[in-house]
Amino acid sequence: MTRLKARCPRCRAKLTAMLELGKAPSCPACGHGLPLPQEQLARSGPVQVCCVCDGAQFYRRRDLPRGLGLIVTASAALMFLILMAVGIPFWIALSVLLATAALDAWMFRRLKEVTVCYRCEAEYRGNRLDPGHRAYDIHLAEQVR
Repeated sequence: MTRLKARCPRCRAKLTAMLELGKAPSCPACGHGLPLPQEQLARSGPVQVCCVCDGAQFYRRRDLPRGLGLIVTASAALMFLILMAVGIPFWIALSVLLATAALDAWMFRRLKEVTVCYRCEAEYRGNRLDPGHRAYDIHLAEQVR
């Protein structure tokens, strides 16, 4: 079953919904209903048309909150700098950065991928991935928006 996380096109409120056949999601704030691609849901296929903005361009990314990744990286860099300022040997301080890199690699392998719409940044989880959807491309993003 596909889970949708997006913003309402009418009022920009956060919208989270399970996409099911015959059950169109609606915005909890303004009640705006989103059209569902019924044939896409019926065959449980990959996302081809965005139900929020009717966009057809998508990219894939790992399902890690961007803020969490930034906090982990910044914390490791700060810890490295503090250890160096206190006079801890370089190789011990460097081990903090290496441990963070190992954690990052482990998380990268364990996390699933999410399909994201270029136009409205709606996130689709739990669906089959389309091999045609590649990693984020800034040139394509500029063309679509």
